[in-house]
Amino acid sequence: MNAGLISVAVFPVLIAALQGLIGFPLTSVILRKEALRIRDGVRDGSITRKAAIDQAETSEKQTISPEPFQTTAGTLFVVGVVVIVSSFLSGLTNGWLNTFVIALLLGIALRATGVLKPNVLNGIDAYGLMMLVILLIIFGPLATTSFADLVELFVPLLIAFILGVLGIVLFSMLAGKFLGYSYPMAIAIDLTSLYGFPGTLILSQQAAKNIGETEDEVQIIEDEILPKMVVAGFSTVN
Repeated sequence: MNAGLISVAVFPVLIAALQGLIGFPLTSVILRKEALRIRDGVRDGSITRKAAIDQAETSEKQTISPEPFQTTAGTLFVVGVVVIVSSFLSGLTNGWLNTFVIALLLGIALRATGVLKPNVLNGIDAYGLMMLVILLIIFGPLATTSFADLVELFVPLLIAFILGVLGIVLFSMLAGKFLGYSYPMAIAIDLTSLYGFPGTLILSQQAAKNIGETEDEVQIIEDEILPKMVVAGFSTVN
């Protein structure tokens, strides 16, 4: 900025603001291919549901939270407190530990101790609200991007994204082959570097629900995709 190179200063800001807009639709298309592969595997018997805790038992497990904290307002209050505590702890580490990562760990702890029940947001009909907030977080940086900046740096941005995505795809195919992942799954994991969590959660669930035609198919697809994507997403933000 002091040297008068305004476009050079704006360029990385635009990349940071727009990379989610590029990564989101690309990952969505690729995850659909992976979901189709898994669904076909389920139907021909090559992929079966992993052994897990009995869902009915889990759903019936009582929480230790007082009755007022099991209502919609009470649950959102608990979630809000977790976010505040996560932000505070992240601040103590000067951001070295990401707020999302701390919130995830606290959420796991609260779930394991019975403070929160399984699928707590679905249970209080607040899931849609949370997804809206998450989308605002993902695409919020676009509000700081001016149209004039986009026009001026359109070609450099296009080149940067083409080369970046091409590099991601090529590396993913090599790494995926080495690690035993399918090409779509490997590419989807690497594309999380463009947006990170919580986008990984949304895209995984959407792919499972859009491709799976039965409850079992949806659950198996989600079990195969979601853990890998969430770990990748948290690695990105941290």
